[in-house]
Amino acid sequence: MSSNSENQGIQVTGGHFWADNVASGNNTMAIKNMSNTNQDKSSNIKFGNVGGDIGAFASGDITGVAGKNITGAAGRDISGTVTSSIGQLADSDIPEAPKLVELLTQLQEVIESDANLSDEDKTEALEQVKALAEAGKKPQEGTMQKTAKTAIRILKGIISDLPAVATLAEAGKTLIPMIAGLFNLG
Repeated sequence: MSSNSENQGIQVTGGHFWADNVASGNNTMAIKNMSNTNQDKSSNIKFGNVGGDIGAFASGDITGVAGKNITGAAGRDISGTVTSSIGQLADSDIPEAPKLVELLTQLQEVIESDANLSDEDKTEALEQVKALAEAGKKPQEGTMQKTAKTAIRILKGIISDLPAVATLAEAGKTLIPMIAGLFNLG
């Protein structure tokens, strides 16, 4: 069997194969449950003309490769990428990093657990926490200060729409000014 196009292709020589749940896009391809039906062990399977890195090959569950609610990958739930960004900040040698990591982790936990936030607002708020973590790697750089200032403004806007008793509204009164202070945004 052979299938090739300009951006992707699967080529099997020396036999046939069976594949279930083939997904491709954005120069990546993932195949779940693939088996070669030819008993000849000299069969070759080629992935040609993909034009980029192959994200993952898995026999079994490919959770985490593609979908809409994936932690740490493309999708609506960005908690994993926020955690990763905060973790990278923890490895930084910036003096403010340990305190910023602590505050951003608290903010992330509050956002994720606040029942008063819609999924859309949670995603937006978590994106701003991620932006703050990225900006925290170089907090005195002008571009990063602007990024931090914008993220803080957006978070304040999200908080202002919440009832005063909301978990994020309460925590935001303390956490946001402390985070802004670490960026010298007072």
